[in-house]
Amino acid sequence: MRRALELLAFACLPAALTALFALGAPAATAAWDFHAFWGAAANIDRGRSPYADLGATAAGTPYPLYLYPPLLAELLTPLGALPFAVAAALWIAASALALVAALRLLGVRDWRCYGLAFTWVPVLHGLRLGTLTPFLVLLVVLGRRGRVVGTILKLFLWPVLALDAARRPVRVLAGAAALTLASWAAVGFAGLTAYPTLLRRTQDAWERNGYGLPALAVHAGISPALTGALLLVAALGALRTILRLDPTPALACAVVLACLVSPVSWLHYSTLLLVPVALYQPRLGWAWALPLVLWLTPFEEADGSLWRVALWLAVMVATPVAAWRGTGIVATCIARTRRASIPASSPSSGRFSSASSSTSA
Repeated sequence: MRRALELLAFACLPAALTALFALGAPAATAAWDFHAFWGAAANIDRGRSPYADLGATAAGTPYPLYLYPPLLAELLTPLGALPFAVAAALWIAASALALVAALRLLGVRDWRCYGLAFTWVPVLHGLRLGTLTPFLVLLVVLGRRGRVVGTILKLFLWPVLALDAARRPVRVLAGAAALTLASWAAVGFAGLTAYPTLLRRTQDAWERNGYGLPALAVHAGISPALTGALLLVAALGALRTILRLDPTPALACAVVLACLVSPVSWLHYSTLLLVPVALYQPRLGWAWALPLVLWLTPFEEADGSLWRVALWLAVMVATPVAAWRGTGIVATCIARTRRASIPASSPSSGRFSSASSSTSA
């Protein structure tokens, strides 16, 4: 009986939900994000700028704006040569496989964890929309080179890249700069000058509708400029503490930080919680179940709802804390934050400084 219930909960239900979200989405929104990727790749295949207007989709709706650097469109040019339906099916299948591969690389061997991950509504939305997020999870796990590519594609991952940059600044930053420059050069720098304006206008239009701390600041009446400055200072302060941790807890904390301070956070960004959960709870536990709370707000946008934003933030914090329970990470962060705040003239500062240096090394 127990085996039958496990198969029902961790195999049949995830398979049914994945099929429902991937195949049963309305035509107007099916693989919505991938529409932009595919259109930009098709533009490159035709010798045009990836940011050129493609008109209307097969469903009669305008193509979504392509908001990414040229690198993504260049990587997807083989899919741009295929019919959209075929390309979208391949992309969604590859997205699911990317999540499975990421969990495998993170050391998850309990098959129930894989099934439960595919019942998370952020994961299902990521697959339904054809987002980049499943591949970002894999790129974060793949190490320094993967994190360089991931941050170029989605700049909000900069706290994750900062971990590598702090240890090998020249190699990491030079590699990221060279790859970015090469990708723009490949399209003749088309759209480069207008790209910052495109991002700023998109942020201004969607900031209130997202989740995350910037959305919370909007509700508090704080201006976007002040919000950006405050979050940058807070993120840099948090990174100072994170860099004192060992590599594994540092990666887990940086992933969560990136999601919290992203200028616009969508529901599917919570898929990245798979990284801290899998790192510290490779077998089934409460941390795998906590993101199911997000079924209370199963919408990609918060639509300016304060309680939805608050719930998302609570899940983003509570889930990794649940995974870390018993590991001492939270206590270590607090202790090292206190040590970092001790003035240099303190008689004990030398001992703490040495301990922090050895840990960072």
